[in-house]
Amino acid sequence: MRRKFYVGTLVVFLLAACGNEGNSNETDTYKVSEGKITNEKLLTNLAVRAEAIIEKYDELDDVEVDVAQITADKHPDLINEETENIYTNVYYIHGEYSYQGRNYDFVWCVSFDENNADSTGQDLQYTSDSETGKKINVNRSPTK
Repeated sequence: MRRKFYVGTLVVFLLAACGNEGNSNETDTYKVSEGKITNEKLLTNLAVRAEAIIEKYDELDDVEVDVAQITADKHPDLINEETENIYTNVYYIHGEYSYQGRNYDFVWCVSFDENNADSTGQDLQYTSDSETGKKINVNRSPTK
């Protein structure tokens, strides 16, 4: 009898945990601390956003970024020593995208307005090995 009670309690607990996880997925804002990003949902979000950035700067349509082909890190705040602008919530995304059967490497650095990868932000760096690409590189260095 006791065993059935424990098994039943465990099943109810697991179902409740799964139900809560489903709700949290809808409201997850991807807030992270500095370091390597391993959250698959955040990496997927960044991959989708990277596709839009790649299409903008490389002037291409329908590029694909495979989540398995990117790495991302959150870095400490940076400063533009010429303008004294402080860049917070800095993310570096490195990876590979495919376009018309070919693969290209890219690097994207962005400063999000909030500690939230869903927020708007400023592109600080973008480079790729595409021949059509526009490169950007905002002056920045670590804050003191």
